[in-house]
Amino acid sequence: MKLERKLVPNTQRCALVRPATVLTVSLLNSVLACSPITEPEGARKEFGLVSAGPSIEGVWTLVEREIQGGPNPRVESGSQIQPSLLIYTERYVMWAFVTGTEPRPADATNSDAARHYVSAGAAYDLDGSTLRYHRFVSLHPRAMLRGNQPLVRELVALTATSLETSGTNADGVTLILRYTRLRQGGNDSDNGLSPDHPIEGVWTLVAKEIRGGPNPRVEFGSQIQPSLLVYSEGYVMWAFVTGSEPRRADATIGDAARHYASAGADYELDGSTLRYHRLVSLHPRAMLPENQPLVRELVALTATSLETSGTNADGVTLILRYTRLE
Repeated sequence: MKLERKLVPNTQRCALVRPATVLTVSLLNSVLACSPITEPEGARKEFGLVSAGPSIEGVWTLVEREIQGGPNPRVESGSQIQPSLLIYTERYVMWAFVTGTEPRPADATNSDAARHYVSAGAAYDLDGSTLRYHRFVSLHPRAMLRGNQPLVRELVALTATSLETSGTNADGVTLILRYTRLRQGGNDSDNGLSPDHPIEGVWTLVAKEIRGGPNPRVEFGSQIQPSLLVYSEGYVMWAFVTGSEPRRADATIGDAARHYASAGADYELDGSTLRYHRLVSLHPRAMLPENQPLVRELVALTATSLETSGTNADGVTLILRYTRLE
């Protein structure tokens, strides 16, 4: 695939890769990294790189994984590939993968479920065929450290319907991930929303309010940890570091997962009611058909802000307020 350098208003960005076994998880984590890009936004917009062919922006799912080198080189496809979702926007990327070659048990412990799951959100850029991911939210706290940025991948191939990326770890093992593009989903005109304020885009949490229960409260400012929410082409993904304090970089996988929320879904908006049909989630039980849809209310939506709410079986209401990043 030939990529052409142009001076354009925006830089094309790209994303991730996914694993399946302990080896794959290790390899994936060794190639990804996190924390926001610090370059001036004006410079990014003025000097961009764009593909001369199809755009990487859109919604993708993994269909094949190849491992070259190491003690167990192999190709995995078909039923060996577990649920995944990958979304590229103009400047951001999110991914969530159930790793391994078999489904996780619905009653898996927090630690076991997280051991076979990879999730992150990042800003990205594409320089020639080199993808660089600057992760600022991740299941693994260490992946968010500034010293672990950027995660580098090679864009091997890109067509209108397929995507292939690769990365090689310190042991010389190469992981090749092949994706197919999912259908173009519902656009904003189907949502019943004003075209001036589409829900599609990239959002980050700025305030959280809990009403009811033993500890009603409002959290904002430094109490809000890194997060990313992306609506794109009929699909939605979210990743939140929960709690009001950063997780320790050396936290165990179980502890890290206890303060992390991640899922990918298709969605519909009926009036002010949002229904999420979760395709991939940190928690296996959240993916079961009987637990669909997850219902939320769209409380407010403007060009720069979004507010949703949901009430649980105990009558506790969680209100989430976001600001638009893109």
